[in-house]
Amino acid sequence: MVDRLHQAVPGVVAYPYCAASALGDGQAEAVVVHKGMLRALGWRRLAATIAAGAPVLANDVFVVFRRGATQPPAGIEAHLAPLLAFCRHWQSLPRRAARGSRAVVSSAWNLGNCGDDAVTLAAAAICRRLGFDEVSLLGPDGPLDLIEDAGFVLLGGGGLIYDNDIANTANYTAPLRFAADCGVPHAALGVGTQGIRTAFGRAAYLEALSGAAVIAARDRTDVTELREGCGLAQVELGADLAFALPELEPHWFAPVVRPTRPRPLALLSLGYTRETPGLQGETLLRTILGLARSVGETHELLLARHSTDDAAVHAEAARILGIRHIDLAALGVPMAIATYAAADLVVTSRFHGTIFAALTGTPVATVCNASAKLGRLVNQALPSLAGAMTPLDESGSPALDGRDLARLARPAAPAEVAAQRRAALAAEGRLAAALGRRRTLAPEEPVRASAHMAAVPAFAIPPAPAAPPLPWGAALVDACAQLLSGGGIMLTIGAPPPPALHPAVQRRLGRHGTALAERTALTLTSPGDAARRVKLDPDGPWLDSIAAALAADAEPVAVLRLAGTEIALAHRAVRLFDPAVMVLERPGIPPDSDSFDALLVTIGLTRRLLLAAREGRLTPVPLFEAEPALRQRAILCTEAASVALQPQPAAAP
Repeated sequence: MVDRLHQAVPGVVAYPYCAASALGDGQAEAVVVHKGMLRALGWRRLAATIAAGAPVLANDVFVVFRRGATQPPAGIEAHLAPLLAFCRHWQSLPRRAARGSRAVVSSAWNLGNCGDDAVTLAAAAICRRLGFDEVSLLGPDGPLDLIEDAGFVLLGGGGLIYDNDIANTANYTAPLRFAADCGVPHAALGVGTQGIRTAFGRAAYLEALSGAAVIAARDRTDVTELREGCGLAQVELGADLAFALPELEPHWFAPVVRPTRPRPLALLSLGYTRETPGLQGETLLRTILGLARSVGETHELLLARHSTDDAAVHAEAARILGIRHIDLAALGVPMAIATYAAADLVVTSRFHGTIFAALTGTPVATVCNASAKLGRLVNQALPSLAGAMTPLDESGSPALDGRDLARLARPAAPAEVAAQRRAALAAEGRLAAALGRRRTLAPEEPVRASAHMAAVPAFAIPPAPAAPPLPWGAALVDACAQLLSGGGIMLTIGAPPPPALHPAVQRRLGRHGTALAERTALTLTSPGDAARRVKLDPDGPWLDSIAAALAADAEPVAVLRLAGTEIALAHRAVRLFDPAVMVLERPGIPPDSDSFDALLVTIGLTRRLLLAAREGRLTPVPLFEAEPALRQRAILCTEAASVALQPQPAAAP
């Protein structure tokens, strides 16, 4: 809106709502009131605007007030009604003594950046530990009405604070200012700055944060900028909230067991950041290609994308190099952590890529300049990695090649990582005291999101089993026996049905042949019974036709077996049939990239475990290792069904 006003009225000095305090004791000659942004303007400023002048222009969206004007145009009163109602509503509300049981996290949630999602989920978990029953996730420019009946608003975390984009400043100050209007306590944890260089920015952040119960910045440079640049003397040193994830979400961190490979795996997570503008476009592509070719002399390669900003460059690099690339934000934070844990080497220019490597003990080399946020993270928080950091030269390329980085890479010192975890949570106790709440250090429920916002993912990386599992064959037979004895059928798609696995397998549903013309019926058989035909729709989607036939037969699918090329439909099969156990038979050709990624996401979202035969035993497989596992036989099962796959203790004599 400010940009359009500058274009329409050249030379005018326009103050955005978020920086109206920059006027000081002065008054604006005119105020443009956007009817859809009354909460961002605030009822006090709106009331003062109405008292100081009169409306001179209005339409369905805006009302323009001019200071000193006395005669409003005829018919403009109708446009004032919603403004006056808004002022009356807020002036009549007392500051509440009782606080709501819902917290609101304001962050860059769900914008296609894995690091921003990680700190958002950490902030939400902190709110749950503070005793809030529900957590709403408020992305930038989200509906501020979520705050009206909330008990707490938390800005956190990540590098949200900068002012070269005034819209960004407005996005993350409006929730705090509106919380103050509503009498809702608010705080900021794990926040970082990326440049506050204007009077507008300094005024906006000073006003929004001055009433915060706690402000914790993630490094010393951020603390100095907020204290000295914005006048926020109460800012304290914390750490990035992602460091706290092992304590907040311990089920995301399984014991790291990296498989033996013909060649070690290198994960490359390189991308654009606001502080390295030269590392984008052709320069970023050239850097990825150079590092990949040199690291690839000794390592297998995987290109991991943290942000949608890098989508086009990563896709082109993967095409040129002939390697896989994955979207970590789409797969979710737990899957991203599992990906880093499975790698033998990480080369990254990403802030949270370095943190994920540190949390999983993966050797990492960083590509950054010392003054950038990643350089400060290394030098101030993880100095054990300083010897594996390479700066960017004037062209935006790293000074060292991939061979040097692979040689210099090292894990972060565990003591440094532990210190950052403590720093990230250091303000939690003071925040609990300020809110009058008691911390719950072991939440019994996952974070829940408001119906207005996307739900917080509740999927988990399973821990290693406590006891060694049974051999593959016996475990599968016993699992089928236990599951099918309680009802349901075994469905086989893509190959003739296998021999009977166990007497408790009461029914078997299969198809014969693979030609489309033969997709007209299934044969449903039971031991000792005559076969009967189950009609399918030959023109409809294959899986949907089977699901419709089974729905008519009123038989749930307990065990589903997919074989042959039908593996590409696995993610849809999980959602259509919801089997407790899915046996995946694979030929040597892996599924295409889209189907594979869709299957990974489905496994995570449905909280299924992936199991495969390794050294004669059935063992959990990290999702990052799913593709080689699916070349043979694998099992997807629910957490409840996995109990049937574990060895049972012998009965007492």
